[in-house]
Amino acid sequence: MNLVENVKIAVRTLKGNLMRTVLTLGIIAFGIMALMGIITSIEILENLINNNFADLGTNTFEVRKAGSLTKSGKRKVAPPITYQEAARFKEDFKLPAKVSVYRMANFAAALKRKSYKTFPNVQVVSGNENYLAVEGYDLAAGRNFSNQELISGSNKVILGQSILEKLFEDVRDWENNQQLILGKDVSIGAQKYQVVGILEPKGSSSFMNRDNLVIIPLLNGKQKFGSIKSNYNIKVFMEGENSMDQGEEEAIGLLRNIRNLKTADKNDFEITKSEKLKLTENELMTGLIVGATIIGLITLIGSSISLMNILLISVAERTREVGITKALGATRTNILRQFITEAVVIFILGGSLGILLGIACGNIVAVILKSSFVIPWKWTFIALVVCFVTGMVSGIYPAYKASRLDPVEALRYE
Repeated sequence: MNLVENVKIAVRTLKGNLMRTVLTLGIIAFGIMALMGIITSIEILENLINNNFADLGTNTFEVRKAGSLTKSGKRKVAPPITYQEAARFKEDFKLPAKVSVYRMANFAAALKRKSYKTFPNVQVVSGNENYLAVEGYDLAAGRNFSNQELISGSNKVILGQSILEKLFEDVRDWENNQQLILGKDVSIGAQKYQVVGILEPKGSSSFMNRDNLVIIPLLNGKQKFGSIKSNYNIKVFMEGENSMDQGEEEAIGLLRNIRNLKTADKNDFEITKSEKLKLTENELMTGLIVGATIIGLITLIGSSISLMNILLISVAERTREVGITKALGATRTNILRQFITEAVVIFILGGSLGILLGIACGNIVAVILKSSFVIPWKWTFIALVVCFVTGMVSGIYPAYKASRLDPVEALRYE
């Protein structure tokens, strides 16, 4: 018998024991579905994070105040980076770079316009002229803040895409012509702001909805939302041939000087490179994939044991059939191939169903995060190969047992 005939017989045999086949397929499918669902979800998250890092660039580092300091055996909170210190840093940083100074002015603001209002979950960011470029934002309409608006702290605002649909329902055809929104006023708290720009959609990341925010001039944020204890963040995008190490050294020396730190004093600020964050993210994703693979393999081992048990029962039930087949001239090799083929077919069918269900379940994450649909082709191929190998391994012992049956004794079996 050739392979095609073996497969046809295997399918016919599986149809003859439909309930048993369905239960076996279910065990295999759910195991593969769990593995593929987790892998698909991980790939979606990885794509989102990679896109965010691509926006930020690989030659970016951020300067923040340290979480805490140890001095004279005691821990204390590091002093904030003040507006004046951040402004001086930007002014005195000598290497070719874009320096963004920004602060989260409000984490949960509610915006109003006429009778329209957003939920109190809008992030208000105050930033300088480099904030958009360094953070990877593009403008769908309008412009960035002018020098005069930044110097005077004018009540101007740039809106994220999520804000538009909540506040401008009454503006006809704004979806196709966002220029219609420019120049209109919105309220942030008790203050009115004029819209000068609209951001291109960015979607959600694993950390925040990058469309659910508004940007105001840095000085305006200081005046309207700041206090003496307000902390400002600095992000540097290196340009030209200077390396990240040179930029980091320049930043450390400059900020130590600005903050009047003595030689023996430890840095009361931290520098985080985008490369380090990317490495951490890769390590996290690798760990998740390894964990998912272990879970999937454990499930497959359980499925293979279950299938082996079912095939052993099948050998006992089909003893007379095996005897007739041998009496008609089938060899031990024919019997061996037939039972192994049945095991492989049921594992491939169950695995294929599990792959489809797993990809569908995993892409629910893409719908929630408004990301693109993902099919993990590499892992799909790996899953099919694993199913094939597992099916063969599961079927070897039952197939061997069937092939060793004595045809005379098998024909007498009731």
